[in-house]
Amino acid sequence: MINNKPFVITYYSASDKKTITRNALWTDKCRYWLSKSGRMLMTYFDIDADGYRTASDTWSIKLAIVNIAILLYGYVFLTILGVI
Repeated sequence: MINNKPFVITYYSASDKKTITRNALWTDKCRYWLSKSGRMLMTYFDIDADGYRTASDTWSIKLAIVNIAILLYGYVFLTILGVI
C-alpha cells in the first residue's frame, strides 16, 4: 500500500456479525501481520472514526482512480473515474 493514499476496505466483522465498509488511509503505523494463532490481519486508519482498526482473515480493498486530463488551451480538469 502507498502511504497517505485513501482507499475503501470491506470485511466481515465477527464481533458485529455484519459486513463493514470503511473509508481508510494507509499510514506508517499500518501493517499486515499474523496473529499468534496464525490469522491474517491488516491494521489500517479509519478516516471516519479517526482511529486505527484491524481487519482479519479476508477483506477487499478498492482504490480511487483519479484522472487528470490536460486539454488544449491549458485547462486542467480533475475527474473521478471510478473505483477498482
